[in-house]
Amino acid sequence: MLVLFFTIIFIAELIIAGQIIALIQKARQSVCQINQTVIDVKPEIERNICDIRIAINTVLLRLNGVHGFIDKRKEDYKKIFSANFLTKVASFILSNDWKKILMAIDVILTIKKFILR
Repeated sequence: MLVLFFTIIFIAELIIAGQIIALIQKARQSVCQINQTVIDVKPEIERNICDIRIAINTVLLRLNGVHGFIDKRKEDYKKIFSANFLTKVASFILSNDWKKILMAIDVILTIKKFILR
């Protein structure tokens, strides 16, 4: 009876081992197919990566150009504003009396002290 029991268990183990081996072979074939697909598509992936790098570099160059343009315009407007400001200050000084000018300077200095605290 014990011999029959061990024989049945041995046959069951062989069946299970055969199924596991079959699953391993199917997994190996799937891995080989995926590997072959990756090898076939690799040149196309490399070309696409190069195209993406070129596109990113182009965008960065254009952004740097826009940044330079904005900086140039900012400097131009600073020059224009400073020239206009100096003209306005000069006309204010020449057109008003000194008491108003000193009072305005005093107000500006008071505001500056208040802001810096």
